Amino acid sequence: MRFRTDADGFIASGFAHAPGDDDIIVLGDSVVECMFLHEGRRLSDRCELALRRRGIAARVRNGGASGTTSLHLLNMILAKIVPLRPRALVILNGVIDIDVSLKSGGFWSRDAYLNPLKCEPEPPPGAVEPLVAMDLSDRTRMLELIGETCDRFGLPLAFATFAHRGRDDYAIARGAWFEELSAKRRAVNANTRSYCAAAGRTCIDLENEFAGRADLFYDQFHLNHEGARVIGEALAERLAGLFFASVPGRLNPRDGSAPASPAAIRS
Repeated sequence: MRFRTDADGFIASGFAHAPGDDDIIVLGDSVVECMFLHEGRRLSDRCELALRRRGIAARVRNGGASGTTSLHLLNMILAKIVPLRPRALVILNGVIDIDVSLKSGGFWSRDAYLNPLKCEPEPPPGAVEPLVAMDLSDRTRMLELIGETCDRFGLPLAFATFAHRGRDDYAIARGAWFEELSAKRRAVNANTRSYCAAAGRTCIDLENEFAGRADLFYDQFHLNHEGARVIGEALAERLAGLFFASVPGRLNPRDGSAPASPAAIRS
């Protein structure tokens, strides 16, 4: 298994790209990152292949990183994404926002894994921050800031919920623990949908589309190779309609030439 990043810090696909290819950037946490899947078969890679089968020459850049919160994404957009001027930006996150919603410090928790800044002094190993009842109000504010930032800089934006494992033998064996965590995942996805509905934002609802599926994951929410293929193709279908439908029959989004073929991979 190979895990590489490109010059801009995005996870490499191993595909060849032409200078005229448009960029779609997908930002998120470990669900997007797909660290334990093979290069060329991660979620973003499968999405790119599906777009190219539609005649759309686009490079889908994987901006996933384990432990990423919505505050991290806001910082990333301002510091890194704005000057890249992608054709589309997709925000697919929420798993780690569950953790911060249960911490007394929220997005500014002193937990070294969650805090957007290095704490001085760092909390001692094993330090436990008080837990609170789940509160997603600050997450809504973060999504608002992300949306407003993208509007201000002219970045086409879509949000997405994340799919997670349905009830099967794996879930049943873990009992109430699994059900409690699953309820929290549904809550954070509902928060994404609610924000998008109130703000008039595009929401690609992967949770509802793949509700009940257990065969797409190797644990509770991380995709296996089949999950990356199936959900990557579904994401491509939505992105094609949202961002590439205005010029019917277009091949290369910039110069009209045929899209470059990515390296062949095994299904």
